[in-house]
Amino acid sequence: MPASLFRAAAFLAGCVLVAASARAEEQRVRVAYSEALRPLVEEALAPAFQREAGIPVDGRTVLAFEDVAPSSSGAPTADVVLTTDPEALLHQASAERVPRYLVFASDAMVVAYAEKGKFAKELAQGKPWFESLHADGVLFARPDPEESRLGLRSIIVLQLAGELYGAKHLVSQVLLPQQVMPENVILDRLAAGTLDVSLLYRSLAVERKIKLAELPIEINLADPGRAGVYAEGKVEIGGQLHHGSPILLAAAPIAGAQNAAAASRFVEFLETKAAQAAIGERGFVVPPGIPAWHARGAQEAGAGAPRS
Repeated sequence: MPASLFRAAAFLAGCVLVAASARAEEQRVRVAYSEALRPLVEEALAPAFQREAGIPVDGRTVLAFEDVAPSSSGAPTADVVLTTDPEALLHQASAERVPRYLVFASDAMVVAYAEKGKFAKELAQGKPWFESLHADGVLFARPDPEESRLGLRSIIVLQLAGELYGAKHLVSQVLLPQQVMPENVILDRLAAGTLDVSLLYRSLAVERKIKLAELPIEINLADPGRAGVYAEGKVEIGGQLHHGSPILLAAAPIAGAQNAAAASRFVEFLETKAAQAAIGERGFVVPPGIPAWHARGAQEAGAGAPRS
């Protein structure tokens, strides 16, 4: 090949690479999510989406919707937001920002326990889990319900279990002031075997490889179809009454986002078999009726900031 033709071909190839790089950059999708979803997004969904669509994911954790869309007039700093509290997302978001959202999975409350602890021995002897929680010598711990949604949900699960099993004194038998400790301490002690049992999110127990016992769907907060049943559990904190509700994972493309097309593709990807498989491997669940799209205004928005 003549040198002039070779140089021309090299120049054209370089132009193609630059154009392809520019297109890839244009199609990056910016995803914001709560800390509770960080392992799921960064270790599972983002890599799977890039393999499927060829679009990289720029992810970051946020505390509230205002962190990515401060006002209806300001430019959003993310294209998609993922949350474990869609009602709070709606409460904070304007209708223009989030006209619809996808509920793509749920989480479940489970009994998580040390494999060689006293709670495990009680279970092995055939004692029901709710009685084993307050058996002699069993060390049970829970997060502070004023600081942690997990701590609040733990109390609600015990209330629902008391009703389900006819154990009306279960809450008073199990809950003690000295049990309250930070979530990370509970996880470390369960893993080390210096704590016997706690109530955790299923995804968290799977992530930390902690042995777990499944709870009935009537009380595990995983089924959106049982929202009315879960709401019968309630806890008052700071003068505000909190009712039990399903633990739902939702994704919303943000209207007016910089990468709107890529945002739509990312959210739609969450409905695929590949995404659902990745979600299941992380300990989340996909009950009947999910995935499902919801239009803004189709339900009353809840109050309060999203918390994991």
